[in-house]
Amino acid sequence: MNREKKKQIIALFILFMFVGSSIAFAFISVTTEVKPQQVQTVYDRPLENAEEAPFLQQNYVIVKYFWSANCFDCDLSDRALAGAHSELNGTLVIERIKMEDWANYTAELGIKSAPTFYLKGKTIVVTNTTNSDDLVRAICPLYFSYVDACAFLT
Repeated sequence: MNREKKKQIIALFILFMFVGSSIAFAFISVTTEVKPQQVQTVYDRPLENAEEAPFLQQNYVIVKYFWSANCFDCDLSDRALAGAHSELNGTLVIERIKMEDWANYTAELGIKSAPTFYLKGKTIVVTNTTNSDDLVRAICPLYFSYVDACAFLT
């Protein structure tokens, strides 16, 4: 084989390697879907202050929802909380705290009956509302920064 022929074979080999790797990269980038990581914002336990702090720094309001298995109005409060969560575009961290399972914690915060919402943001508010609109009105002033969903209060 002469020298010119070897150069052509090497050039073709390099060209095929480049084209092949480009096609493989394009195929991988098209078939690999990058999904944004979902942040967990609903818990079935009270969070430690250290766990809540990053959420507060990101302008979330912490909702400690105290409920009981014997609670008559807890179904209404569940719906109110779901409505508020939706209306406020998920900018809430919800801690669903069953009073029977967390009696010491409940007593420590002075919660005496269910349903009770202990709201934590710029300040702390405790409310027993079963109405979604009332819950949103109680939550909106607790954000550290303006939230579009609370524009109706201004």
